[in-house]
Amino acid sequence: MNRPVIKRSSRRLLLWGLSLMAISGGSFLFLVWQPRQAALSAMALRQGEIRRARLELEGFHRRHPDLKGFEQVLEARGERAERLFPKGESRSEAFFRKELPELAESMGLSVEQIDAGDETAKAPPAAPDAGEILKPVTCGLTLRGEYGALTDFLIRLEQGEPFAAVKRWQLKPSGSPNLKGELTLDMVVEIYERQ
Repeated sequence: MNRPVIKRSSRRLLLWGLSLMAISGGSFLFLVWQPRQAALSAMALRQGEIRRARLELEGFHRRHPDLKGFEQVLEARGERAERLFPKGESRSEAFFRKELPELAESMGLSVEQIDAGDETAKAPPAAPDAGEILKPVTCGLTLRGEYGALTDFLIRLEQGEPFAAVKRWQLKPSGSPNLKGELTLDMVVEIYERQ
């Protein structure tokens, strides 16, 4: 009669050992290997973000080799904004009473009338913590001169500093027989000042 090579008790022990190995292998996969893979993939993602940020910084440094130069660019932009939007009524009044008439006279125009600040538009209400806001300040202006000089004046006004917008205008003949070819321009100019 053929006897089994492995005894029954040994077979049971072997089966228990194999099942313990399978359970411990599954536990390793579930408890150790998967979280480790998740941590490794998160670390790879983070390294990719760091690499991208480093490339962006390198590109920034190539465009602006010295930060001092970049600060100068920002400072120049800030100064331009300061000039475009004057702070306080004294600066806007100086623009209307002095700079605007000087610009007109330098272009061969004569200033007939100037009403600085008489038609000031109301600013929209600001929130209590809004900080600085821009409010429009307007001026009525009447100029006399030739058509070309008047149009050049309007172009220079809207492209100059501070930022000025022509809100209303009316062009008509000067009305004097001695001044043929001259026109009168009535307009309202608006600039914005910071409060």
